[in-house]
Parts: sequence; C-alpha cells; structure tokens
Amino acid sequence: MQTRALSFRGNRYQVTRLSSSGVGTDYTVATRNADGTEQYQTLSLDAVQSDADQKALFEACAKLFDDHVTFAKHIGSSSFWQSGSAPVPTEKPPTDNN
Repeated sequence: MQTRALSFRGNRYQVTRLSSSGVGTDYTVATRNADGTEQYQTLSLDAVQSDADQKALFEACAKLFDDHVTFAKHIGSSSFWQSGSAPVPTEKPPTDNN
C-alpha cells in the first residue's frame, strides 16, 4: 500500500491506495475535522458513480498515483489479439527448393 498527501478543493487528505489491478483501484482517504478528529472514507469507482463530488475526489486520487493512465497502458501492452495485429514469426518458414 502506498500513502500520499493530496490537496483538493481547500482540504488536505492522506490518500492510501488499497489495491490496483490496472483495471480497478480503491482508495482510503483520511482528513481531519475542525475538532481534530480524523475522518476516513473508502473510494472505489463503483461507489462514487452517483456522487459528483466524490467522483471528483476519486479522480484526483487516481491522478495522484497515475492510476488514470494505468488502464490505457495495460491495454496497449496486452497480447496481439487486443491490438488487432498478428504476431511476428520468429523463424522463417521452410522453403521448397524442388
């Protein structure tokens, strides 16, 4: 797990990346209230779809860890069948010299 500091919309957060598979990521976000107590929340893409403010915070967390480009890198480096090109042969086919 990695933890980094994030300033977002006037608040300071401690963000911990819980998991990252290249396709999905979850974060725990900690901040201090006015009375000094810590408040925690877990953010996942599925959980923040209906709340624009939470989605913006989730996207800021993704940028903090460069997770917003991870999926694109994963697709770009995947097997040839995803890119639509055939594999490059490593050996020359046998020739018939009759």
